[in-house]
Amino acid sequence: MSAVGDQCSVNASTHRYEFAAAALTFVVAFGLLLTWSLGIGRYGGPDEPAHVLRAASVAAGELVGTEVPALAPGFRGVTVPGALATGDPACFRHDAAASPMCAQAAERAGTRRAATSAGTYPPLYYAMVGLPVRALGHAGESQWYRIVAALWCALALAIAMLRARRLPMNVVVLAAVPPAAWFVFGVVNPNAAEIALALVAWVSVVRLRYASPGGASPTALLWVSVPMALAIAMRPIAVLPFGAMVAVMWIDRRSRRVEDRRATWASASAVFAAPAIATAGVLVWNWYSHVTLRDARAAAHVSRWQSMKHSMRGVVGHARDLVASLGWREFSAPVVVQICWWIIVAIASYALVQRGVRGVGPWLVVVAFGLFAPVAFETIFAQRIGFIWQGRYSIAIAIGLVVLSGDSSLARSQRPHRIRAALVALTWVIEVGAFWYTLRRYTVGVNGSWLFRDAAWQPGVAPMALVALNAVLIGGLLLIQQSQSWGAVTAPVSAR
Repeated sequence: MSAVGDQCSVNASTHRYEFAAAALTFVVAFGLLLTWSLGIGRYGGPDEPAHVLRAASVAAGELVGTEVPALAPGFRGVTVPGALATGDPACFRHDAAASPMCAQAAERAGTRRAATSAGTYPPLYYAMVGLPVRALGHAGESQWYRIVAALWCALALAIAMLRARRLPMNVVVLAAVPPAAWFVFGVVNPNAAEIALALVAWVSVVRLRYASPGGASPTALLWVSVPMALAIAMRPIAVLPFGAMVAVMWIDRRSRRVEDRRATWASASAVFAAPAIATAGVLVWNWYSHVTLRDARAAAHVSRWQSMKHSMRGVVGHARDLVASLGWREFSAPVVVQICWWIIVAIASYALVQRGVRGVGPWLVVVAFGLFAPVAFETIFAQRIGFIWQGRYSIAIAIGLVVLSGDSSLARSQRPHRIRAALVALTWVIEVGAFWYTLRRYTVGVNGSWLFRDAAWQPGVAPMALVALNAVLIGGLLLIQQSQSWGAVTAPVSAR
């Protein structure tokens, strides 16, 4: 009986430790993303005013606004708190030397009608952001929408880290996040939720490689399909990274030679059911909200062949932008930071190729999806809505190229800790460097002082203190990750 009691005590202690580790991971991740939310000027994110207005209107029960004939088909007129409809960021987002002081909110009581370009987007993300803000009584304050949006991204980021804690190279979870993704995590945009959920799913794809010879359990597969179903329900273009994941899982399955037909049907259901339901929900929503995938003002009046050639010429630019910049002048990453992330990609790619056939196949899948998904998308839709693809749309695919090296042979090399330490250092430089450069852009302009002298805009916390806090938090997150990884090289990994 004493042995049983001792075992129960050990299990209870283990559960308490894991819960504490999970809570700490989430709190530190949330704090890190809050530094980004504070350090970016009001409405400084891509299309952020439209997303905030959409979140406020959905939270108020206005799922579909009214059409605005003078604007593009996707715009809808909605009723929002008056202050949210003030402070147009157009005065600074096209000029990297301009501060966001020109776009501060005006004091306005009551509500007003405003147009949002996100008026027909699926409402799930906006409800998840807007309803908590409304419940807290801050519906008219744009910063609170960022706080809630960052909370959801931090939760997904913490889950991805916890899911990876037993992988040989769990450090690649944070290393996979490119500079532009850190920026998007700090603002209101469904693209941020898509990237965070894709991170969870990619980690789960790697964990499937540790399934039993008979194949992965449905529960393990749900860790891939459910996050991506949520991503699709928020941002339908997430079907592209989901397609890349399915292709990688198929290659892995073929390499394991799993032939149990009953397991195949169960696996197919676990993989496709949730994304199929999400896709059907999006189609129903499109019908209900009268979505029109056509904009005569932006449409490209060229043939499909010409559309494809034009998009092919933009492949390199898209690859650069997924790391370096966004649509306008809201964000750009310094060259050193960009190089650091591409070094991580090179290390991860080398690790994948070193696995032989089992590594080359997934590597080629992710590269092909990353490079040619934009080409396929624009070839199909350019004649309707123009060439609208941005580099950040590819991030949810590109991070797979790094995460897939999570079970690589590098962790079993003669110097695994040195490799891990190098990846940790590169990740720290990427995140801190991108944040410092971003804060500099908003406070003193891209040509201003790195010490923020003569700042035209203040983020609410002294800029250097905010940089220091950001550096400590990302360091803490990496330290938590490393404390979970020692001994993971030889420890068993469950596919679940």
